[in-house]
Amino acid sequence: MAHVKNGWKQLELLNFPNESESIDSSDQNDLDSLFTSVPGLKKKVPRKHPFKIMKERLSGYGKTLSDFYTSVSNKEAWELSRAIIERPGIHYPHVYFFSKPGLGKTHLLYGMAKEILKNQKGYRLYLITGRELLERYKVMMKDAGLSAFLGEFADDMDGLFVDDIEPCFEYAPLRRDFCLLFNNLKAKGKQLILTGNEPPESFKSLEQRLAGRLSSLVSSELQDFDQELSYLFACSFLKRHSIEGQEDFVKELCKKWGGNGYQLEGALSHFKLGYQIENGIKEESSDLIEPEKAEEVLKDLKALKEFKLQDEAHEAEDISSKDSFLYSGGFSQREIKVLKKVAQYFGVSLEDLLGHSRKKDFALPRHLSMFLLHCEEKLSLTRIGNLFNRDHTSILYAAEKIKKAISKKDPEVDFHIQSLKQIVG
Repeated sequence: MAHVKNGWKQLELLNFPNESESIDSSDQNDLDSLFTSVPGLKKKVPRKHPFKIMKERLSGYGKTLSDFYTSVSNKEAWELSRAIIERPGIHYPHVYFFSKPGLGKTHLLYGMAKEILKNQKGYRLYLITGRELLERYKVMMKDAGLSAFLGEFADDMDGLFVDDIEPCFEYAPLRRDFCLLFNNLKAKGKQLILTGNEPPESFKSLEQRLAGRLSSLVSSELQDFDQELSYLFACSFLKRHSIEGQEDFVKELCKKWGGNGYQLEGALSHFKLGYQIENGIKEESSDLIEPEKAEEVLKDLKALKEFKLQDEAHEAEDISSKDSFLYSGGFSQREIKVLKKVAQYFGVSLEDLLGHSRKKDFALPRHLSMFLLHCEEKLSLTRIGNLFNRDHTSILYAAEKIKKAISKKDPEVDFHIQSLKQIVG
């Protein structure tokens, strides 16, 4: 482990004294000991330091490595993570985990962070998303300069974990200075872990200077769930919700929707809802549909049990196979209607609307959809994130971006919003 200054205690992140005042000392969760303040540290920090946000995120993230299920599809990533935990910064100091959404990258990253903090006394870990790192970079360059940025993210900690790194590489100044950050981390023996959706080959499109450094990362892909992994995931879900005696049905459901965690959890949530209604089980949850929809859910559940999701459950509505996937994820007709209307309005497919292309032809309709669902339909960020296979921070970013455009009276955005409100009704 890299050198730790005297006075530092076991922390999740950089814990500056002017930030520790905002932490509730009565908080008795299991990670309290990880967030001890550091008296006497003399360092001025630019405004909006994200420590408190990230501290709450890690302590509130319920998943650990103990419930990260492994199989052939993610065995390599799992073995690599165990080696990193054993000796961070030594065995594999620079690592990149990549996969499509919903395959466990964030779960693995957070689980590793918790394990390292438990096992490595005095370890200082900086856990951040790519979007947050980009915003932090902009603030620090404006308020303090490059040396302060490099100091915070390389000198003052032992490990830097960045989830969903792609936004950082969309901004030219940060691409340039990320090379310096990488050099500092490497020279000081610090651990760097990145996650992303794109394969390592995508780095070749970046500037040669940055691409060369990123090519030295040890890369590991988390592949689509295989049958074993999807079944373990499903059984864990059923156990948490006290649903028993449904093994045969669940195996068939895993075959249809078990490719990734988001898709499978959506199908399981829909099944759970129908199961609870069918058996008269009441559960306090903001995600439960209105009572008047109960008959419709029961009808769909019957179709699910007959393994005819696409042929019978929505035959009367004459909807596409993509809509069938959305409905099987527990999303209401109203939510699907919003998406279909936005896609129709812009002349794009649902696949493109829910996809990951950053082209403006798809990005703007996607951001408007997220805005309408969150700000007009009042859906939670997590629920919308499940629909788009993204984390809640991406949904919040999109909604805030549209809000900002509206406040600035952007004529294009304002026109689209008013038109869509009339169309959606």
